[in-house]
Amino acid sequence: HSKNLKGCMGCGKCKEKTDTIGCVQKDDVPEILEKMINSQLVIFSSPLYFWGFSAPIKAIIDRTYGLYTNQPEHTSLVDGQRQALIATGAGAYEDNAEGMIAAFGRMQKYHKAINAGELFIGSCTTPDALAPCVRIVVTSN
Repeated sequence: HSKNLKGCMGCGKCKEKTDTIGCVQKDDVPEILEKMINSQLVIFSSPLYFWGFSAPIKAIIDRTYGLYTNQPEHTSLVDGQRQALIATGAGAYEDNAEGMIAAFGRMQKYHKAINAGELFIGSCTTPDALAPCVRIVVTSN
């Protein structure tokens, strides 16, 4: 990827604003979050690395912390947005992808988002390893 993506610092500055992106870091994530806020559907995509998201997408997911607040009530800048997940992994779903799927669901709960679906493609180590029927579906959309 060509984006400058820094991980969350846990400083809490993003929580000082509830109606806009409040992150103080200077990188490409605020632009990505702004596009996310203005979208009806966001598709998260990642290879499965050590039972979780890859570092670049994890950095973005962590930085969505500033998109919602729990005080005085639970509000979200992406409330009602449809969110989906497409993930690939070298192994089977069982004993591999459950943690990633669970984390995605927890994120959606805080985002107050609607789950538009989850797709895990196992036995996939490279793009060429995708089964021909999966390649057709992925490239035609």
